[in-house]
Amino acid sequence: MKKFAICDDDTEVTQGLKEKVMEIYGGEAQIAVFQRAEDLIQWLKEERGDVIAVFLDIELDNENGIDTAKKIEDFCAEIPIIFITGYIKYVQDIFRVRPVALLLKPVEEHRLRDALRRCEEVRDKEKKNIVTLHIKGVLHQLDSRDIVYVESDKRILYIYERNQVYKVYMKLDELEAMELPGFLRCHKSYMVNMNYIKYLSAEGIILKSGKKVPVSRSKYQESKEAFMKYFKL
Repeated sequence: MKKFAICDDDTEVTQGLKEKVMEIYGGEAQIAVFQRAEDLIQWLKEERGDVIAVFLDIELDNENGIDTAKKIEDFCAEIPIIFITGYIKYVQDIFRVRPVALLLKPVEEHRLRDALRRCEEVRDKEKKNIVTLHIKGVLHQLDSRDIVYVESDKRILYIYERNQVYKVYMKLDELEAMELPGFLRCHKSYMVNMNYIKYLSAEGIILKSGKKVPVSRSKYQESKEAFMKYFKL
């Protein structure tokens, strides 16, 4: 099931857009319609992992759609947003956030199809950054881009994000096998997100936070080459 959300206070617009999406996806589409931004946000917090796209009117009665998009990005940056508007004057303002597309009302079908295709591409790319882990008996979905480094202690992993630490019962080999983008196995007990590396040398890795992570002698050359390739140095 492919889930979509439409937030616009004009019921004629929402109905027309809903029908167009249904024509494209048929029975695969499940479309939620909202007139208020706060109702949309609450729904997204529950459905975030399955949403293909959010259609968001820029000029809502109670709230600016661009401000709403910023709130959505703050808690779920991977959800693709398509702005819809009847006013071309808002074009420059949309770049305060990162929408996939801007569609003018009435929405033309070929432009809608193109925007939805791009949303699917964004979602497929974003899925590669999500890692699902059992933490204290609960399934958690972590964005690997927020993970700074991982430390292994026997069968326990300590996953360090910028502001918190997760304790997971699994092997580092298992996490490495997930092939998270941008991660470097620099030691038998450490994996590092290369985006947080400040320095890399034979003496070790210094993260931007100042934390030092060891580099195995046997892995130094391989780590150096992977780092240079990743940043195209």
